[in-house]
Amino acid sequence: QYPWGFLYYRAYPQSIFLPFGRPYGRFLYSILRIDYIDWEGYAYVGLTAFAGTLFFLYILVSKFVQRKYRQITSITYNRQLNILFWASLASLLFSFGVPFILGLERLIDFIGPIRQMRGIARFAWPFFYIMNILTIYWLWNWWKSKDKNLIAASVTTVALFMICTDAYYNVRNKGKSLENIMPALTDQNNEDPDNQWLQRLDLDRYQAIIPLPYFHIGSENIWLDGQCDIINKTFISVKNSGLPTMGSLLSRTSLNQTIENVSAITAPSCKNYYLNRYPTEMPFLLLVARCEKKYPHEKELIRHANWIDSTGVFDIYELHPKAFKIIQDSLFSNVVREYSSVNLHKFRDIYTTYSIRNFQFLTFDSLLNDTSFFGSGCLSGKAKNRTILYTGPVPSDDTTRTYNLTFWMSNIRTDLYPRTMITINETDSLGNKVNTLNFPVSKQIMQVSGNKALIEYEFHLADNSNQLNISAQNRILRNNMIQFDNILLRPVTTDVYISDGSTIWKNNFCYCKTD
Repeated sequence: QYPWGFLYYRAYPQSIFLPFGRPYGRFLYSILRIDYIDWEGYAYVGLTAFAGTLFFLYILVSKFVQRKYRQITSITYNRQLNILFWASLASLLFSFGVPFILGLERLIDFIGPIRQMRGIARFAWPFFYIMNILTIYWLWNWWKSKDKNLIAASVTTVALFMICTDAYYNVRNKGKSLENIMPALTDQNNEDPDNQWLQRLDLDRYQAIIPLPYFHIGSENIWLDGQCDIINKTFISVKNSGLPTMGSLLSRTSLNQTIENVSAITAPSCKNYYLNRYPTEMPFLLLVARCEKKYPHEKELIRHANWIDSTGVFDIYELHPKAFKIIQDSLFSNVVREYSSVNLHKFRDIYTTYSIRNFQFLTFDSLLNDTSFFGSGCLSGKAKNRTILYTGPVPSDDTTRTYNLTFWMSNIRTDLYPRTMITINETDSLGNKVNTLNFPVSKQIMQVSGNKALIEYEFHLADNSNQLNISAQNRILRNNMIQFDNILLRPVTTDVYISDGSTIWKNNFCYCKTD
């Protein structure tokens, strides 16, 4: 409903009219800041079209001042070109984000399907072509009307020379970049060292490739970045093997399918476990990058898989679908054993590995709600407002000042909900803001249970005596309700356990034995 980037990928007057990227425009870099302009926002029209734009605007202003209102729409004597001029001008203004950037950003909520036109900088392209055509057309007619005199001929020649010059700089060295030769990708016979493993395996035995670290981008709701160049290696392997992948990097991915894939790769839970989500019982290939940027649940997949091959940059494992059940039962058994340990310390119904209560756990059971996650209640609030998840001091016994925040959030399978933003404000004893952290739910999903997800975020405090204010907000959901439950704030060095008999929560992760 609300694709990201509508105003982010927009053009700016300086990215359209100033010669950034041209030798004769190098001096501009020392004068103007352009780091906020995305690469899609650049569509330099060229020096000729820029001069033509100024000239045509001068004509328009002159006609307006002279009150020649009926002639304002006529830039040339060609009706079709006049229509194209005004259409391209409107397109250019839209590429700048007009009218939304004029303090009317809220109008984006009411434009319906037009929101799907993200990357609006591309609307500057018609202006690029039309203004160059219009400028040369006007000069050509001017040259003819002046009996082809020397001044008109000289101006037209200079204009054509600048068009050719800018055209040359547009295409110079583009051939090398377009070739983009990658031996591993163009290797048809899998003879490249990075591809030879494909010859050693019977690929017909496998149903898909699972990349680790895992990535999934494109649903406009979940955004799991690939680390360690895993995206590049995965798609080379997909192309050369013919196998599909559970990783994704494309736009408009099905949200439901996204959640299914993400829930399979993240920490297992009781309500997201079922093997019939896969089309066959054939094993998976794990494509594992050699780096340390893997989550614990990803390391569990590797631990329960069989190493079968490797290349210079990643290892290949075989994972049977039954491993997902084995992993869940194994994790449950381990947590039961830890929970039964006599070394834990009890604080009412909560057990921890530390003898002093150095955590905060909020269940919101007093806020009775028919749609509560666990227990009898949960926290809820209008999405457009800030919902306070926690406010108060942090347990001051932790000397590392590194804390872990986890909480459960509802409607994770519903469009826009995962794009909720969490803000952590840290203030000192005088009320001065020391630090502010922001993170989207979409990047921090660690476990999925039904329509709920566990969100985890690790952060560092400036001082343990400071106060925290943790809030959630999602303006694009407006008056829709967002709900949270079981908020846990703890030092990373402390483990927290809770049980209701059949289910055990360790550090807010839910574990139970499968049937």
